[in-house]
Amino acid sequence: MKTKRSLLLSLVLLLAIIAQAGSVTGKLVDSKTKAGLDYVNVVLFNATTNKMVKGASTASGGNFNFLNIPMGKYLLKATFVGYSQLELPIIIDAKRPELTLGSIALTENSHNLKEVKIEGQKSQMRFEIDRKVFNVDQNLAAAGASASEILKNIPSVQVDVEGNVSLRNDQNVTIWINGRPSGLSADNQAQILQQMPAESIERIEVITNPSSKFSPDGSAGIINIVLKKDRKAGYYGSVSVGGDTFKGINSAFNINYTSPKWDAYANVGFRKNEFKMWSDGNRNTWKPNGDTTNLVTDNNSKMGGYGVFSRAGVTYHADDKNDIGVSGMFMTSDRYNRSNVAYESHLNEVLNNQYSRYSDGDGNHGMFNAMLDYTHKFNQKGHEIRSTVEYNGMNFGNNSTMYQMDAVHNTITNPVLTQWINSDNKRREVEVQMDYTYPINENSKLEAGYKGEFNKRSSPTSAELQTLLVTRKPQYELNNEYSGRDNRNSLYITYAGKISKLSYQAGLRGEYNVMKNTAVNYDKYNNDSTTTFNKTYPGIYPSLFVNYTLGNGNELQLNYTRRINRPNGRIMNPYRNVSDSLNISYGNPNLTPEYSNSLELNHIKTWENHSLSSSIYYRNTSDVIQSVSYVEYINNKSVKFSTSQNITNSQAAGCEFILKDRFMKFIDVTSTLNMFYNQLDGFTYADTYYKGTESFAWNARMMVNMGLPGGLMGQLTGGYQSKRNIVQGESLPSWDMDAGLRKTFFNRKFIVNVMVRDLLNSRKNRVRTWGSNYNDYTVSQFGGRMFGINLTYNFGSQSLQKKKPTKQRENGDTDIMNGNDM
Repeated sequence: MKTKRSLLLSLVLLLAIIAQAGSVTGKLVDSKTKAGLDYVNVVLFNATTNKMVKGASTASGGNFNFLNIPMGKYLLKATFVGYSQLELPIIIDAKRPELTLGSIALTENSHNLKEVKIEGQKSQMRFEIDRKVFNVDQNLAAAGASASEILKNIPSVQVDVEGNVSLRNDQNVTIWINGRPSGLSADNQAQILQQMPAESIERIEVITNPSSKFSPDGSAGIINIVLKKDRKAGYYGSVSVGGDTFKGINSAFNINYTSPKWDAYANVGFRKNEFKMWSDGNRNTWKPNGDTTNLVTDNNSKMGGYGVFSRAGVTYHADDKNDIGVSGMFMTSDRYNRSNVAYESHLNEVLNNQYSRYSDGDGNHGMFNAMLDYTHKFNQKGHEIRSTVEYNGMNFGNNSTMYQMDAVHNTITNPVLTQWINSDNKRREVEVQMDYTYPINENSKLEAGYKGEFNKRSSPTSAELQTLLVTRKPQYELNNEYSGRDNRNSLYITYAGKISKLSYQAGLRGEYNVMKNTAVNYDKYNNDSTTTFNKTYPGIYPSLFVNYTLGNGNELQLNYTRRINRPNGRIMNPYRNVSDSLNISYGNPNLTPEYSNSLELNHIKTWENHSLSSSIYYRNTSDVIQSVSYVEYINNKSVKFSTSQNITNSQAAGCEFILKDRFMKFIDVTSTLNMFYNQLDGFTYADTYYKGTESFAWNARMMVNMGLPGGLMGQLTGGYQSKRNIVQGESLPSWDMDAGLRKTFFNRKFIVNVMVRDLLNSRKNRVRTWGSNYNDYTVSQFGGRMFGINLTYNFGSQSLQKKKPTKQRENGDTDIMNGNDM
């Protein structure tokens, strides 16, 4: 009985303490422009003990919010590079439990320290409940670059020489633009990201374990590219132009307009570039009769072209409760690819053949996107419904001519054979989405929604051949007509709540996915055969997030999600790519999806000038899809075939540390260390058993921003990737470094960026693979060291006229209730 009374008394005291808790809200603005300051470090100290109580960064618009603060006296400190530190005494008592500070001005503090001019710059990393956010609009090394090159400097993200993106060493990652797929898929995202100008990007959001509100595609998570859309009163814009030592030229024009009734923006960019790529290969093969062959290849390629990327949008604020928006995006480019591969074949270490293959390809790539959205806000704050309709279209046409020469017929005017291959890829998508948010009370909310995705694609391919003995004629056996439909309907529901320092979110998503694919192939006599591979993927995808505030700048988060990686049309199409007759790839229509269960534990610690994010993650995956290879002898030549296969199951675990430091107010350092372990169960392929493998690998990256004499801002970025195991082989270590300088003139209206990418000329890809009768070593490099310069001029009225403030998402404690919605 005594124990029960003690528990009851403790509960009453706890409730009394909670009941006496208060809150602090406010907004940090620039003292001159009155514009809200994003990403300012705000820390609340106990005035008596001088211990930190809570810390956060301001949200978009400069808003901050601290909840559940005990009654007492406090000191509010705000620090931001380029501004004087703010210290503000505050009191929370029974008369003022909910303290509203309003707008608080920070004074710019540009001064000289031994001729080092200090200028304000946004923090390049911040945390939200379900993602890490990296601000890249001031990434000096990426001036005049593409989205692909921006991603290379994002912690946990890797981009290979072909533009394929990986997250935590996993290529099953979904890439969005402004919170939506926007037509990007595994078939086209490399080309689109290489064409998208870095100047149009504001930030990159990395969501390693998305909740049930989001599509479960991509076992590694989501990378969301958020494009710039300034919301300054009046009009504001910029013009930029640049060039580099790869014959690259880039230019961009941006303009934004804001009024109480209208928000509008437009952006158009032009890029022309040229890249060189080389690769050297060495393959040893053992014949059944005991002979050994050695194939040495030397590939030199040149690729480039020009393209235009544009986007525009307008939002009409009909009244306080209704917003209507229309936006669009358009990209077109002409690309070329010229490659020359020289072959040397040795039999039992004796040279027995020399020949070469020259390829000349041209392509027209186009992508367009249009979206209509409507938002209705109810009387209760946060109670709203949003609906969107989106249309995406993509056209990718390629025409290639290939000439094969030998020692006698050694020019493209007199080749042994000539081959022509033409393809025309098209994709059309319609997406319909509706999201409903209902705040039940101050500490809980309910979200529910529907999404319909209806996709159609086709990719016909035709080939022709001419040899010394035969005039030009159709090569029917290489013709292919591939088409497919992919329709998906999804429903989701999530519930989020908060009890004192504990926040949580539970969600469930149900999907029904129907894929219908048809591939028509032909034999050399033009007899056709049709392969139909229809797939149905119903699925339930739960998620759970739990967040706990420990105090003194410490946050803990535990989350779990179930995800899927669906095979796309490219790797399912049985068509054989023979652009290199000794390395042939083809798709597998029998592929099934991968399913993953992902668990992640995160800890965030914040100090006044430092922050540390630590993550431990685990993922198990069934029916792993991997690229596999085998070698056969055709016409006494060693030919390597590659395809994709559901081979086995895997487990992966790792830990990641991101440390953000600010030293002496003019040096800002972001350091990342990611260590991961992977276990792949044994499997049999092409009558060969491959035993299970275990591998441990790690990568590290550091970005340093610093103030330099003469008002310069400098940036240095470097990274290292250790050796890691892949199916049937290993990828060897690699390292890289980029650098940049920025100088501003005329009150920051004119900006000069100078940069060098791959400073050490070390960004190379080295891979070893092997099978039952061969081993292969390849080293390649895309691009190499490059110097560039970019000039930007900012203009606009930047009017300070009064306008109705945009409702911003409040951000104080790292709170599941304040998660970013898409």
